[in-house]
Amino acid sequence: VVVSGRTSGYFQDNADCDRLAAEAGIQVLADQDIEALKDREVAASLAATIVQRYGPIDAIAGHLLGGVRAFGLARELEVPILTLFHGDDANIHLNGKKYGADYVELRAAPGAFFLAVSQNLVERLIAFGMPPERTFLHHLGIDLASYPVASRPESGQPVKIVMAGIFRPQKGHAMAIRGFAKFVRRFPGASLDFVGGAIGAEQQRLGEELVALVERMGLGTAIRFRGRMPVEALAREFADADIALQTSVFIPEDR
Repeated sequence: VVVSGRTSGYFQDNADCDRLAAEAGIQVLADQDIEALKDREVAASLAATIVQRYGPIDAIAGHLLGGVRAFGLARELEVPILTLFHGDDANIHLNGKKYGADYVELRAAPGAFFLAVSQNLVERLIAFGMPPERTFLHHLGIDLASYPVASRPESGQPVKIVMAGIFRPQKGHAMAIRGFAKFVRRFPGASLDFVGGAIGAEQQRLGEELVALVERMGLGTAIRFRGRMPVEALAREFADADIALQTSVFIPEDR
């Protein structure tokens, strides 16, 4: 069973999303509920619910902060726990004030295993004290063959840039916009397409702020917000682009 909260923005708060998640063996919890799993009674109640829904449980997999926050649930079920690290969880939260002590407890658990999406994160986990024999690298599994790179003869055509990502501060959309403002002065006619969108009210507000920033900077004709699209369509967008852009912003835990 995979346990994940809603803060990450991967799961919308609606019945269809919860139904699809349940069919995939993903237990999606409201953030206040997943935080409450430190309480033994709360963990015991959820453990009973999960067993009733899925039958005997072999292990718990915690996505992002879901791992450290679902530790009490795994302990209640007496099963191993696998924690998946993507970025902020290893770069910020390991030594942060809010979850640092919880990660210290988790790394000492004999049934805890750790999975990171890059070698850099694996090294960060081991430096923190995660047992090397229970810490593994597993790339996200994107098939690069699905994203062919077309030849780019010098044609004098305007430069096309594509960036994909949901509206989270860590994705750095605002930085991309400001950087593009400098780029387009040197390469007139260039365009920047944002693919992706908002999940939840907080991301919706950020999206509105980004649109307003584009308008204030006078870039409304050069920057387009394309919304979400199927991965096959995104692959075609990348194939037609001259530059694939992916910014990232480090945001401390206390901000």
